[in-house]
Amino acid sequence: MNEAVELSCLNYRRYIKAIFEPATQNFLRLMEERGISLHEVFGVNLFIAHAVDYLRAIRLTCPPPAVPR
Repeated sequence: MNEAVELSCLNYRRYIKAIFEPATQNFLRLMEERGISLHEVFGVNLFIAHAVDYLRAIRLTCPPPAVPR
């Protein structure tokens, strides 16, 4: 794995731990306690989209796999 991929993976793990997991827990708590509004659904959707963007960036940073001949 090259340095760019390692950095991308590290940033992704940091994002998941520091932002995504707390936001998800808060969203689920609110849903259980009082229900959620549409803007809260859109907000959590942005966090999910950002996580997917990270995965795509990591994938694009990785060298293509070797194809056996």
